[in-house]
Amino acid sequence: MLEQKPFDINAIESYVHSLQSAQTSRILLVNTHHSALDALLNQKALVARNRSIDVQFRVNDLSAVKIDLVDLTVIISNTLDNAIEACEKLPVQDRQIYIQVVLDDNELFYAVRNRSLPVDVSSDRLPVTTKENPSFHGYGLQNVQTTLAKYHSVYAMDYADGWFEFATDLPNTLIS
Repeated sequence: MLEQKPFDINAIESYVHSLQSAQTSRILLVNTHHSALDALLNQKALVARNRSIDVQFRVNDLSAVKIDLVDLTVIISNTLDNAIEACEKLPVQDRQIYIQVVLDDNELFYAVRNRSLPVDVSSDRLPVTTKENPSFHGYGLQNVQTTLAKYHSVYAMDYADGWFEFATDLPNTLIS
């Protein structure tokens, strides 16, 4: 928000106050030393936990991440929203999500592995939708694909034995 010119100090203060007040009602599940990524990951984890989904993280120190925060938000938000949605269709005892965000050798590895009903991931598409309006289906993954293309990054998706997996590597660089 501070990088946007001109920035609105009142909007920034309001955002920080809303985060602070919400923070008292939740437990931090992850600390990457990158405040924006911590806020995003913890917020998604809180949503998942409120829907009776077990969430586990594997992270390291992400304080040196240079990747545009908007781009990371597109990737992480869409994939975690999909994982949460998939888990909600399962019995409570089967709801699990594993998230990895690891910075190593100037690359950011990001992966989500979640329990899911069977999914056909042929041709990098998720063809079956349970959304009320099917025309709204698939935009999240399209946004992820577009964002990854900007970094010349590829991704892998797979489904096997009740688990859906998404993984990608991104160069730790700022691309405008």
